[in-house]
Amino acid sequence: MADLLGIDSDPRNGGFNDRDLHEMGRGVTHIVFPGSSDVPLGKIKTQRNPAQIEKLGQALFAKFCKQ
Repeated sequence: MADLLGIDSDPRNGGFNDRDLHEMGRGVTHIVFPGSSDVPLGKIKTQRNPAQIEKLGQALFAKFCKQ
């Protein structure tokens, strides 16, 4: 996905650094967790309710922050 967005996808040196983020200014940062979707191929809606989505998102973000 990073390649498609024009972002360096190298796992060691890719993404954005602090200077890049500072130059972007304020905004929203989207983090994608591959494999976390429950949407079947050909469908467009999740089967999860908002509380389930929030719980999963918090767990995945906590795991991400520990890396």
